[in-house]
Amino acid sequence: MSTAAMEEMKREKKALRKAIEREFKQLSRDEIDSTSARLASHVLASPEFIQAKSICAYLSMPKEASTSVIVDAILAQGKRLYVPKVTGPNAQDMVVLQVESRQDLDSFPKSKWNIPEPELILPNGIPRLNAMETLDLDLILVPGVAFDRRGNRLGHGKGYYDSFFERYAAKTSDGNLPWTVGISLALQVVDHHADCQPK
Repeated sequence: MSTAAMEEMKREKKALRKAIEREFKQLSRDEIDSTSARLASHVLASPEFIQAKSICAYLSMPKEASTSVIVDAILAQGKRLYVPKVTGPNAQDMVVLQVESRQDLDSFPKSKWNIPEPELILPNGIPRLNAMETLDLDLILVPGVAFDRRGNRLGHGKGYYDSFFERYAAKTSDGNLPWTVGISLALQVVDHHADCQPK
């Protein structure tokens, strides 16, 4: 791809992100929560969720489809919950760590994006289980700015999830990822768009 084409793609991605952000700003917190609850009911009823024993779920930002109902269900059903933590500015600086309990989850400090994130070390001094080491994920719930109807995703542009997917798949015996499910509101779903990248 030429430099000019790459620059044009960057501009298009930026424009799509801003358009989605404008639409999100028109929604109230109640609208986001009620839509997210309906979305959660579909996720919880899916075979992928029911059969999964270990699930990675993002902890949502204020203007994002909420995962709180899903996270509560994972813990209540005794499934193993992992959540992301960003440790630096580079694409590979995202780790996926286990949550021990509801009490543990409630103790997480918030990041600069206002997202609860776990500490790397548990209060007892033991390192948290890292999904890149356990390789036991059955399902990954993925955030995004936009998704197209083919399941392709446009993220926030940092590359954290792209890098995690590549590194995780490279460590599995078959080179494949577990089930990955994009979580979004209807306004984030677009027709096939070149800016949404396949996974």
